[in-house]
Amino acid sequence: MIPMNSTTISIIRAGTAAGPNEVDQLLSSYGAAEMAAAPVTTLSVVARGIRANIGSPTGTEQALGGSQETVTYRMQCDPIELDSRDQVRDDRTGRLYDVVWAVTRDAIPTIAHTAAGLTRSRGGA
Repeated sequence: MIPMNSTTISIIRAGTAAGPNEVDQLLSSYGAAEMAAAPVTTLSVVARGIRANIGSPTGTEQALGGSQETVTYRMQCDPIELDSRDQVRDDRTGRLYDVVWAVTRDAIPTIAHTAAGLTRSRGGA
């Protein structure tokens, strides 16, 4: 548990809309090529109100036939399962971040927390 927080976050996770049996039925009906061309995904809020601190912004700018800005952040929050498929929404600012990496630190139970690297990108390459 982190001792102090500056915001709360919500965790948004991508998943497939169809279960395994539905996917098998669609593959037999339409064929694998059509299914690969149009994957069905859903976004779900899997947790909300998680105490967190998001800070330490750094960034890069690339100009390779366009202009793209990527800013990276470091986050600490109460222990929660995160992976690189997830997005984090800052409940205070409404900003949406992509999770790059995450690790739970639980060696000392009273200060257990999850640390994560987040990114936000704008523009195109």
